[in-house]
Amino acid sequence: MPPIEITVTRHESAAVVAPAGTVDTRTAPELERTLLGLTAEGTCRFVVDLGGVTLLTSAGIRVLVMLGKRVRIAEGALALCGLNAHVQSVFEVSGLLPLFTIVGTPGEALAIVAPARPQGEPSKLARTVLRLLAVGEPAGQAAATSRAQPGLSALVVSALRSKDDEAAAAS
Repeated sequence: MPPIEITVTRHESAAVVAPAGTVDTRTAPELERTLLGLTAEGTCRFVVDLGGVTLLTSAGIRVLVMLGKRVRIAEGALALCGLNAHVQSVFEVSGLLPLFTIVGTPGEALAIVAPARPQGEPSKLARTVLRLLAVGEPAGQAAATSRAQPGLSALVVSALRSKDDEAAAAS
């Protein structure tokens, strides 16, 4: 049996990463590659389920801190769950416990990192586009644009909601 096995599952906009076994200097690079691959794909919401981890060393902590920094930069979310007594003590002794959101189960973690969005509510991207359409132009220019292309805002909202709904249905 290999010293680490890593399972990745997708839940809506989040990735649940569940390493199992030892996370030390030999195996942490594999966990890091997995997490960096997910961030390169655009994932910025993570649950790391440490329930299967039997040993976590500073090398594993380094990978989790690195992930936390990347997630914060991307305005995403990270929650850890399933910590056994040993893993919990590693976080306590290192003084890093306050840097992470830690809950008991993957379900609790998912509720934090990927809360359900009511159907039809615009996503963060949609809200940003709407704000950009309405703000940042001189009042006269915005009015002129609106007269030249009536219903542009409604068209954008409709398109973004449609894409959001398709993405939600696909996951």
